[in-house]
Amino acid sequence: MKPGAPPLLVIHGTADKLVSISMAERLVQRAKEVGVICEFHPLEGKGHAAIGPLFQELWKIDFKILADFSCQDIVDLVMAWHRRELPR
Repeated sequence: MKPGAPPLLVIHGTADKLVSISMAERLVQRAKEVGVICEFHPLEGKGHAAIGPLFQELWKIDFKILADFSCQDIVDLVMAWHRRELPR
């Protein structure tokens, strides 16, 4: 990541067993080190998530372990961030 990179939104479950929360924390730390606008939302107690059966088929992952949070909550976070950080 380099200075001047686009704003970054990181949403990550603290109980994610597929991708460690430490990976998200490292990404956020690096963004801050180079001055990239970064917003981090650790989702306490939540696991990994992806939307749709295509992801399940591609990665051969049991979808039940992915559906661990409200999709509307994530959509709300993303839309609010988008309105704040990205120009029209």
